[in-house]
Amino acid sequence: MKSTIIPDKNRSVENADQSPSPNKTNMINRLTRYWSYLGMAVLMGMVLIVTVDVAGRYFFNSPIDGSTDIIEIMMILMVYSSFAYGATENKHVRIDFLYNRFSPVLKGYVDILTSILSILIVVLISWKLGERAVTIINNPPGPTTSYYGWELMPFIAFAAFGSALLAIQLCTWLYASVKLAFGKGTNFQGSLNESEAVPSPQE
Repeated sequence: MKSTIIPDKNRSVENADQSPSPNKTNMINRLTRYWSYLGMAVLMGMVLIVTVDVAGRYFFNSPIDGSTDIIEIMMILMVYSSFAYGATENKHVRIDFLYNRFSPVLKGYVDILTSILSILIVVLISWKLGERAVTIINNPPGPTTSYYGWELMPFIAFAAFGSALLAIQLCTWLYASVKLAFGKGTNFQGSLNESEAVPSPQE
């Protein structure tokens, strides 16, 4: 039986050695981590509200009034406070059955392309959300929730900030990919993916 050492798959971008600046990268990673704590708290609250709402609806015929409004707002807070941290921990979905066969340099060039495309898409999302929030501020009243009538502008601005934070984190990926393509760095994305493989026993 041949034993295999499995690397720590929870290693984050914060531990990579190819960041543009250790202090700046650590600051970004800490910011995304602290920002994600809000999403964790909101998720726990959402689970509690859904449980109480379902129990009240089916057992007591008394659901929470306006639960749809509450859940929709909480989903915005949860998703857009967690996007950037997902990138920090390299937890976004990737299809890498071909990627893992590439040489390190080719992986660097592929990562450059995907990083640039990701940054462009996320920046566009953030820009349009921010533009929408500014438009609402300048031309009130804006859209509201269906039951309670809560203004959606603060939550649109929140989503714009969360998207912008993700774009900043993706810029650190882009810099790391450039270093990898020119042979000056290691592939932290590939190493994290490989660490998730389940080893098979060998005789």
